[in-house]
Amino acid sequence: MKKSFLKDKLQLSLDAYDIFNKNNTRASARLNDIIMHSVGKEETRKVGFTITYRFRAEKKMNNQSAAETEMSRLNMDNQ
Repeated sequence: MKKSFLKDKLQLSLDAYDIFNKNNTRASARLNDIIMHSVGKEETRKVGFTITYRFRAEKKMNNQSAAETEMSRLNMDNQ
């Protein structure tokens, strides 16, 4: 779940996974006359809260890659 504020500069998000803790694993194996049953229960509940603030005033990014910027800074783009 996400919500934006301040003209999309501030964004709050809430993430949750397996909040009812229903992640159980079951396995069975048989080797000749030996039968094995296994039940596993792991703690998989997760809840996360994220706050993102964008300091950049403009949304549009420069289309020039970091490598191109560095090459032009070093005057190596024409060699």
